[in-house]
Amino acid sequence: MKRSMKKAWLALSPLLACTAILLSQPAMAHGYMSAPKSRNLLCKEGVNVQCGAVQYEPQSVEGPDRYPETGPADGTLAAAGNSTWAALNEQTVDRWKRTDLNVGPNTFGWTFTAPHRSRDIRYFITKNGWNPNMPLTRAQFEAKPFCTIEMNNAVPDRSVTHTCNVPADHSGYHVILGAWDVADTAATFYNVADVNIKGGGGGVDPTPIPVPTWTAAGSIKPSENLGSGDKIYTRVFTASGENTGLSTSLTLTNATDGNKDRWPYLLATQINAEQSQYKAGAEHDGAITAVTGQNTVFAKADSGIVRVETAIDKAAQSGDALIPDDLKVTPKAQYTIVNGKAVIDGLITLRKKADVSVEVYNSQNAMVGTQSVTVDGTAKLDVTVASAVDGTYTLVVKARAVDDGSLVQKSFSTLLTGNPAPTPSAPAYVAGTVYKAGDLVSNGGKVYQCKPFPFSGWCGQAPAAYAPGTGSAWADAWTLQ
Repeated sequence: MKRSMKKAWLALSPLLACTAILLSQPAMAHGYMSAPKSRNLLCKEGVNVQCGAVQYEPQSVEGPDRYPETGPADGTLAAAGNSTWAALNEQTVDRWKRTDLNVGPNTFGWTFTAPHRSRDIRYFITKNGWNPNMPLTRAQFEAKPFCTIEMNNAVPDRSVTHTCNVPADHSGYHVILGAWDVADTAATFYNVADVNIKGGGGGVDPTPIPVPTWTAAGSIKPSENLGSGDKIYTRVFTASGENTGLSTSLTLTNATDGNKDRWPYLLATQINAEQSQYKAGAEHDGAITAVTGQNTVFAKADSGIVRVETAIDKAAQSGDALIPDDLKVTPKAQYTIVNGKAVIDGLITLRKKADVSVEVYNSQNAMVGTQSVTVDGTAKLDVTVASAVDGTYTLVVKARAVDDGSLVQKSFSTLLTGNPAPTPSAPAYVAGTVYKAGDLVSNGGKVYQCKPFPFSGWCGQAPAAYAPGTGSAWADAWTLQ
């Protein structure tokens, strides 16, 4: 569907932006996802805390359309790519309050504080197996919306609801990304809702997934506007370290090429002309073509390339708010457990002074280690994980600037080895037995523990819904060990 008229998406200074909003308010669209309640709405209601400015303007989380082909950069989806709402981009398993949903039909809806001609509303959901301690990126979401509501360029009522079917193969914690596309501006309102899906399956696909010729190894993100003289280049890593011989660089010669939606295209075009072991752009049927805005970097399957990063050397510093490239962290890919403990170390480097929090989560998304430090330049990363067992852990690093409160987050996966988890044993679960908090039972070859009060009251329920591991509501009563 084509739109005959779209206003240009402009990058304005804060003063000009505020003036433009005041002068054009009658023509501006605003709204938020009200069912299930979005992060920004729950911030306004005080359910979510430490949200920043969005608690006063939940209706203003607006960014460029059209996701996922264009839209906000990865890691900024919850804030629609707008640094004003950057607190929404924080992502850990326990950061945000969740709304319970069942699989199948559910009521979805939006409240429009300033209705406007609308193209459609689309809903995307995180993939099965997504990592809730990693930033929200396109790779974390299903590529296609599970529900699309066509609005046919009409002006909606101030409140709209519709029925969408939550996929039956999803369960537990997921994030839903709602996108309301305003028809006659270049804007889309992006809201995310944190949900707990009940009654779903495991999402196991029995069909083998073919091994692709190209594997995603990084991305070129339209993080900021750059200027003449600024240099952008790739850093290419193999298992043995950085290979500087595979780097591609681009030095900008004018401000037009420095537009944040253009320079990623120019860099991707140069990569594709120079490199054979990795390419950048959008992939279709094995062909990779540079695109405007964010470009995915793909490594050839047998290239040995494990990661490609984009670095920027600025001729002159522009802007002062922290951006992801301002935070450098150097954790190792693997650490050894000694006497039941592991120390995750490295360096944290920042462009300007910031308060940094470091959190470590195990594979069950439980926080098992933390560190807080003020970094003014470089500081040591040093987090002890007590009672560590073999497995993959997620390291979450958040930096909040001391002067302006701007916040960035980076997450990393690391492996701890040397102390396999003991195999627990417990008596078999018997339906109808009165179990109390802390009791261990086995069912289906796995061990479960009865949750503390008040949840322990469900452990002894006879209905099959509370049978550990098999009942539709077993997680309300039991914890998998």
